[in-house]
Amino acid sequence: MLTSATGLDIDGLLCLVASDLSNRRRGEEKLADANAAVAAHSAHLERANAELTRSNDDLAQFLRGRP
Repeated sequence: MLTSATGLDIDGLLCLVASDLSNRRRGEEKLADANAAVAAHSAHLERANAELTRSNDDLAQFLRGRP
C-alpha cells in the first residue's frame, strides 16, 4: 500500500489527512506499459515503412529500365 499523510494545525486543532495512492500507482504503471507498447508498435511500423519505401524504389527503378 502506498499512502500519503499530511498534518494540519487549524486553530489549535491537529488534523491528519491520509490518502491511499495504490490505485494511482497502478494506473501509472498501466499507462507506462501502454506507452511502451505504443513505442514498440511505432518502431515496427517505421521499419515496415522503410522496407516498403525501398521495395517501391526498387520496383520504380526496374520499370524505368524496361523498354
